[in-house]
Amino acid sequence: MNARHNERKLPLLEILIKSRRYLKAEDIADLAGITKNNAWRQMTKLSGQGYVWRRKINRIWRYRRLKPMGIRVLKALWVRKRMRLLTNDNSIPMNLKKHVPFQYSDIERRAREQFDNWLCEE
Repeated sequence: MNARHNERKLPLLEILIKSRRYLKAEDIADLAGITKNNAWRQMTKLSGQGYVWRRKINRIWRYRRLKPMGIRVLKALWVRKRMRLLTNDNSIPMNLKKHVPFQYSDIERRAREQFDNWLCEE
């Protein structure tokens, strides 16, 4: 997974983890602050990769919740983004194939706990 793609993917996954209803690509575009075409293209990719549930309602694709793989990817990306914010170190890779440096292991553990708290805030 390329880091640039993951940075684009993260806000969309954050929107979908909290949604309780089906969202059109236009709704997701408004919430994420991107264009309608970009949202449609990204959501098509996310559903094709098996991260998002999608359903065709009235001839329009709508997206709702994350699949288990989408939740795992969201957690990994959210933790790495949080680690970057806590350490002010942009050398922490957003590419999930690359490992986080060992010196940040305690910060990573704390960020995982913060993700669990963030997820339960609803």
